[in-house]
Amino acid sequence: MLSTERNNQNVFLWALVAIIPFVFMAVSFIHDQWTWGLMDDLNYLNQHGGWWSSTINNFQGLLLWGTFRPSYAAYLAAFYPLFQNAPKLFYLFKLILVAATLLIWGYNARLLTGKAIAQFLLPSISLSYYFFYDSAKYLSIQEPLGLFFLGIALLCFINAGILPAAENKPLGWGWLSAGLVLLVLCVLSKEVFVTSAIAMAGMFLLTTLIYKNRSLGWLGIILFLSASAYGLFLKLGFQHGYTARYSFTDWHKISWNFHDWLSRSFVFHAPWVLLIVIFIIFRFVKREPVLRNKQESIALATGAALYFLFLLVLLPWQVSDFYAIPLGVFFAFFATVLLVDDLDKAGGVVIKTIIFFALIFNISVCYFSFGKMITYKNDTIRLLDWLTYNQEFQEAMQRGWNVATNAWEPGDKIPELLKIRTGIAIPHFSYVPSVKDIVTNPRILYYLYNPYSGDQDLRLIHQLYSVVFSSQNWTLFERIQGIHT
Repeated sequence: MLSTERNNQNVFLWALVAIIPFVFMAVSFIHDQWTWGLMDDLNYLNQHGGWWSSTINNFQGLLLWGTFRPSYAAYLAAFYPLFQNAPKLFYLFKLILVAATLLIWGYNARLLTGKAIAQFLLPSISLSYYFFYDSAKYLSIQEPLGLFFLGIALLCFINAGILPAAENKPLGWGWLSAGLVLLVLCVLSKEVFVTSAIAMAGMFLLTTLIYKNRSLGWLGIILFLSASAYGLFLKLGFQHGYTARYSFTDWHKISWNFHDWLSRSFVFHAPWVLLIVIFIIFRFVKREPVLRNKQESIALATGAALYFLFLLVLLPWQVSDFYAIPLGVFFAFFATVLLVDDLDKAGGVVIKTIIFFALIFNISVCYFSFGKMITYKNDTIRLLDWLTYNQEFQEAMQRGWNVATNAWEPGDKIPELLKIRTGIAIPHFSYVPSVKDIVTNPRILYYLYNPYSGDQDLRLIHQLYSVVFSSQNWTLFERIQGIHT
């Protein structure tokens, strides 16, 4: 087979590895019971006024909460009113945004490595990361928005700064300025992305050292000082409310999160790390350089800086679930740079074997990560149907009986979602994590239990309550003697 034909075939096969999980998610959004989530979605529906006034109101609410996210406030004001009556379309739109983001990052890797398969290798590696699927499962999270802005900003920096510097051509200051604006939008999507601005500053400084371009060097210094000052402002002058408990001196939490990262994040990087190690060993044996050119050195350093700076800032907070989404893309950018040349040159049997196992791995990760949310969504709809059509429950709510739950946010959101779907108004469920407090309160007639919201000893519950609804994610108990007293 000719080299061009082989390369085209490899691009097609890697594209399949990336596309199949997206097809699975799209089919689920159309077929399954995807409605508003039980986290923040319902807070952003029914916004009053135009886009600008809604943006201001959202921003002020986020400020009071203890966060500084104007870009995210504008996103909320634009899209929640647009999809207010069509949550499934919102999920599909979000899926398109996520796919576009991966293609942008893949194109960035392609520009810096000169290899066509990088376009789909990066999405393929990203989709092997368990927590990356949270980017499509949740409508209200900020990480996909930040990655989208950051990907386009990096594209501007590469085309207008890195590549011209490598070719000793004039810098494209218009596109560099656009990249800086997009980088600001990224950082203002969520505070943790300030680390990405620092990584971009490091990229400019490294480019200066390699290609002796003083203009990029000054830009890197200004960006580094600005991002560092903003980070200090957030930590020392702004931190309050929701973010008040964030601390770099909470060593117990940091060490626990580091172990959590090793056991729940790195494990999904491990197959690619093993492949990298194998290829590097072969390069040493053949006495070939690990990296082919200076641009790949810049790309590798940038990917490493993006990953480890982001991880460093996450460690005092949480390194799993949607918080860790960017780690999947940053690792994929780093791994793509190291792997793309060897995968591009690999023989037919070798590359097809690797692609086959990558596809199986991605399908499995997608099934367990995204499939878990499908079950959660369907179970929640079944619960809402039970609450809607159970006359005894409706009468109990009208008579003032209480519902307790161990699930904090769903306790507020399930009654709100019930009202949106059916018009039936019931009181919010009380968050009562202690079984003792539940069984000793005679006004608690129902208890809604979620096994993933904290393990509890339910022996007392089973003695005093009977199960009236059961699914994998929700069990609703009714007090055996209470409704008739």
